[in-house]
Amino acid sequence: MIQVSRHQTFPFWETMGMLTRGWMNAQSGDPQGGVAIMEEWIVKSLQRGSQLFFPMFHCMKAEAHMAMEDFDGALAAVSRGLTVAAATGETFCVPELRRLRGDLLARMGSPEAELELLAAHAGAVEEKSKSYELRAAMSLARFWRAAGKDDAAQDVLEKARGWFTEGQGTYDLRQADELRAQQGLVRQ
Repeated sequence: MIQVSRHQTFPFWETMGMLTRGWMNAQSGDPQGGVAIMEEWIVKSLQRGSQLFFPMFHCMKAEAHMAMEDFDGALAAVSRGLTVAAATGETFCVPELRRLRGDLLARMGSPEAELELLAAHAGAVEEKSKSYELRAAMSLARFWRAAGKDDAAQDVLEKARGWFTEGQGTYDLRQADELRAQQGLVRQ
């Protein structure tokens, strides 16, 4: 994508490729380098006058900060993503931003974590975004399981996971199945 975009002078797609490269670097062991790439290309995109997909880019950046256990950086990326989403109306990944914030707040021991995870789940359900619903359900299940709410954890995870009949080898479905097995949340 990056090579073709540079050859054909498609700056938007070059930006998408570079931000994805940064995210991939962060996920495969170089979170600092990945964040640096993402920050550079977010600035370049702003200089070109584009904020298209910025809420998603900030999700990616938050995940990279989480990989470094930089919770303040991750919260800042989530907040920026939510601000851009509200300003631009590009709200498709708001449930994912809220899920990330809920996970961060849970890791930090904040009592607001559950409300944020519930809002993420409700937003995904409202948008009929099954992938984001599954991710929010996994986060809620982890949170509720840790709080001793096993039945609620089982219900939310089983409902979200049960919708999927295809794509069984995808990352999120594998994660959901591992979580179900680890936490004993598989219905008999």
